[in-house]
Amino acid sequence: MRRLPSARPVGILLVLLTVATAFPAFAQPASGRLLAPVEPVVPEKVGKELQAFYVGESAPRIDGRLDDEGWQTAQAIDDMVQNEPNNMQPPTERTVVKVLYDDRSVYVGVINYMKDPSKITNALGRRDTFPRSDSIKITFDPRHDHLTAYTFDSNPNGVQGDLTWYDDTRQSSDYDAVWEVRTQLTADGWTAEFRIPFSQLRFSLTPGEAVVWGFNVRRDIVYNAETIRWVATPRGAQGFVSRFGHLTFAKPPAPPRRFEAQPFMLARNENQTATGSDHDIAAGLDMRLGLGTATTLSAAINPDFGQVEQDPAVLNLSVFETFFPEKRPFFIEDRRTLVADYGQVPMFHSRRIGQRPNRFAIASSEKVIERPDATTILGATKVTGKSNGWTYGGLTALTDREYALVETADGQRTERLIEPFTSYNVARVQKDLRGGSTLGLHSTAVMREKDFDAYTGSMDYTLRWKQNKYNWNGQWSGTRSAINSEMKNGFGGVTNLNYNSKHFGAFGHYDYFNSTFKNSDLGFFSSRNNKTQANGGFYVSNPDPWKKLRSINVSTSYFTQYNGDWLPLDKSWFVGGDGQFLNYWNFFVGTGRTWDTYDDLDTRGGPPIVKLGARFLDGFVGTDSRKRIRLNSYMHFSSNREGGFNRSVNLFVNFQPVPQIQASLSTGFTRGHDVAQWIRNEDVTGDGVTDYIYGELDRNVINVTARGTYAFTRDMTLEVYLQPFVAVGDYYNIRRLAEPKSFEFEPVEITGNPDFNSKSLRSNVVFRWEYRRGSTLYLVYNVSNSDPSRPGVFTPFRDIRSGFGAAGTQVLMIKFNYWLGL
Repeated sequence: MRRLPSARPVGILLVLLTVATAFPAFAQPASGRLLAPVEPVVPEKVGKELQAFYVGESAPRIDGRLDDEGWQTAQAIDDMVQNEPNNMQPPTERTVVKVLYDDRSVYVGVINYMKDPSKITNALGRRDTFPRSDSIKITFDPRHDHLTAYTFDSNPNGVQGDLTWYDDTRQSSDYDAVWEVRTQLTADGWTAEFRIPFSQLRFSLTPGEAVVWGFNVRRDIVYNAETIRWVATPRGAQGFVSRFGHLTFAKPPAPPRRFEAQPFMLARNENQTATGSDHDIAAGLDMRLGLGTATTLSAAINPDFGQVEQDPAVLNLSVFETFFPEKRPFFIEDRRTLVADYGQVPMFHSRRIGQRPNRFAIASSEKVIERPDATTILGATKVTGKSNGWTYGGLTALTDREYALVETADGQRTERLIEPFTSYNVARVQKDLRGGSTLGLHSTAVMREKDFDAYTGSMDYTLRWKQNKYNWNGQWSGTRSAINSEMKNGFGGVTNLNYNSKHFGAFGHYDYFNSTFKNSDLGFFSSRNNKTQANGGFYVSNPDPWKKLRSINVSTSYFTQYNGDWLPLDKSWFVGGDGQFLNYWNFFVGTGRTWDTYDDLDTRGGPPIVKLGARFLDGFVGTDSRKRIRLNSYMHFSSNREGGFNRSVNLFVNFQPVPQIQASLSTGFTRGHDVAQWIRNEDVTGDGVTDYIYGELDRNVINVTARGTYAFTRDMTLEVYLQPFVAVGDYYNIRRLAEPKSFEFEPVEITGNPDFNSKSLRSNVVFRWEYRRGSTLYLVYNVSNSDPSRPGVFTPFRDIRSGFGAAGTQVLMIKFNYWLGL
């Protein structure tokens, strides 16, 4: 009989909801407070103010014509400035912008004049894919905090895109609002008419205070590579949202009603070569409720947490886990509110929730007959928002017990628990300080039924001064988690100091993680613990056109890393340069070297081994991005004194034969020779001492990825993704490590063949139809095949073909959702 879930996660959820709901009440601004945000000093935005015109009940009809009465009365701006290619110069084409609003929405009308309309570049594509075309981007800072903003994008065909900005200069594509835009091609160019409901924006209203939003406009023109902004950024100046002009409202917008519900139905059929087919039908409901104008409560009943696009195949022979980004909509939305932006060590990685169940191992004497690929998520709830300079968020999710069907040593079949009932919880709060600086706190808790729990607590900071030229940021964390079945405390963090100006910049980096730091229960660590690392470097730059170049940068850096015993783990140096030619081709070239150090993880629990130094060369060339066909190539070469080498060549092609088709093809080939690649640990000499077995390895990897989109209309697309992947390894000269901290080996013989030949095919076909704003029909077909035959034998064309006919899994899925908003 299944036990009822623990009440403990429910209590945590109630605490999160109480704290989030209370934040707007106790985070009220204090007059003259030292930490209150102030208006940044930006000479380029002086006089940049636009008055939004209130239309009351006379809302414009969204058709792209801009012929409604309100558009004739509203204030217009056309004082745009080039950002590129001729920075701070007048644009070659005129752009006119007007803003209207009523009690439910804000409206933006844009006239994009073109002296020669035949030069308009147009395209169709899926929403948020930003196809190669002219475009207009409208960006609001409705909180007027100079740090966060919302961008709404359209091209001449009305293809929509949206994203959010945070920490002034960072952007995130996790925003997917429900809004409208219509466009018209005219004899003078093209027009765009936007309607953005206030319910899709987060902002605060203070009674008696004037309503002022940050506001900026960007227009991109493909034929002459021109980028135009209302408030442009001089080369070398730092900041983005902090540089916005002002949009004012004579009558404060009405607080929006914010309730959204999205019921869905899903039918799925899965066929596996070995076990046959299985199918199921499910229904559920996603809901969002506005708690005032600044806070959102999101919840899911019987949620669908499946992802449409598959993860790519990779070859990983290291001791580190491969990172795959989140693709599930519930977790993508507002994710940056729940985690500080430190790529090396994110303290919250939502892919842990619902991951492949593997908490409890199956006994080696038992054979696994069947096991689930993912852990069932029973439900999830989160609260996110920002009010009076406080950004806050909390999430809790519950996953079910999972069992594997096994065959015991005596031939009986039974179930074994492989994942316990678990509650995942995360909470974060961040305070805006003066000058665009921030200070944040973060915590996570993973609570398991009859198993070890795990906790983390972190603080992060970003301090900016001298008009954002100086930036000091960091994150420091404490962890408590089980290591070798014993609860231990850990500590670690990272800090960076950066200086950036027009012609010179420098950076310094330091991080430290002790040997018991562990955040992998709900976070991710792309590096290692038990280390101290210090890096530094500088660059010189000329961002202005010079001779045959539009811009050029040269940089150099030095890296060092040690473990807790001050054993050197990394010493390396790099120098490189990149730039753009006058014809808009881009290039990069870099070289450097690493010195002999040690690797104390490579033996998987054994002694350190010498890591040979190497020299390397990198290069990149990319053609003009304005063209219908764009080529990019990347090359990497490295070698060491013992004959080891790595050679990698990658070619990327993007092409748009007609406006309805967007396609890309990337091909990569890597050939390498590892002088000493770890195989396994075992006592092969019979002396009772574990031996650390290595071999020379010849590696060959082929990775081909093809993507294509055909747009029937702006709201109906067919996407195809195809990835044949081949990784072949041939081991020989099998040896054992002769001495710790050395690169000396002795020949041995082992049983079994460590060679491998991993051939796979991963493919998606996705039909997507947004039949009304926020409501979508998906038809998806997934293929995931694999073939391990012919280990160690590399026959490129035969290996690629093998993936297409290999055994695997095919999934056919249809999903229908319907958006309801009040």
